[in-house]
Amino acid sequence: MLYRILFILSISIWLCSPSAASGDEVVFYGAELPPIIHECGDGRLEGFAVDVLCEALRQSGREIDPSDIKNMPWARALEECRSRPGTALLALAMLPSRKTEYKWVGPIALMQSGLFAMKSSNIVINRPADYSRYRIGVVRDTAPAYFLFEALDRTVLRLEEVNNIRASIRMMRAGRLDLTVQSEPGFSQLLHEMGISRKEFVKVCDLKPLGLYFAFNQNADDAFIRRLETGLERLRACPADGGPSRHEELCRKYWPKDSLGGCVPALR
Repeated sequence: MLYRILFILSISIWLCSPSAASGDEVVFYGAELPPIIHECGDGRLEGFAVDVLCEALRQSGREIDPSDIKNMPWARALEECRSRPGTALLALAMLPSRKTEYKWVGPIALMQSGLFAMKSSNIVINRPADYSRYRIGVVRDTAPAYFLFEALDRTVLRLEEVNNIRASIRMMRAGRLDLTVQSEPGFSQLLHEMGISRKEFVKVCDLKPLGLYFAFNQNADDAFIRRLETGLERLRACPADGGPSRHEELCRKYWPKDSLGGCVPALR
């Protein structure tokens, strides 16, 4: 009798463990990266990545309410997804250092990034050594920062860590920073939301385009990953009449045709 009770208890514990949870029971984390991810006034997240996730999940047979996506600071979201089973990030660049840390679905988009300065600063870069003269704002563990360090020797850069790009913008306008690194469409949209003219800033350097993905904790169910990949492929598929795919329609929703330069439909 005792053995039977112990057996039942062990089965119950296993069924309640993360490894035995349904593959569809995933908690998604997001942090502001407009227009890929945009924070509403009440803390909810919306934007291109939210729409793509909801529609790709629907194509794979699962529904998710956007309000269930957890909004948290970027560095914390990154660490939570890396260490906590049953979690995923809404949009993450697949950097070499991250490739084996997560399971990936995508890319969902390609984004251009660069270094920005106040136009009034009259900053001119003629050679890599010139960057060492300026204070550069970076958000820790972000892809634009990675590509900056890949292009330049970080040991000679004057780096200032900031919590988010809004803080960088305020610090540049206050004269406390000279440059900031960020995705091009995200930078432009944040300026618009803050009521600041884009004409106040100039881009002094282009960095590599960023491939953005849904990133899952390593314990994610492979069958669920495959279903989501299939759902994303269906969004990318062009209709028989030759019109735009649903993925392209979502791109046009967030990046009008005449300003799409910062983001293009992700390729297979």
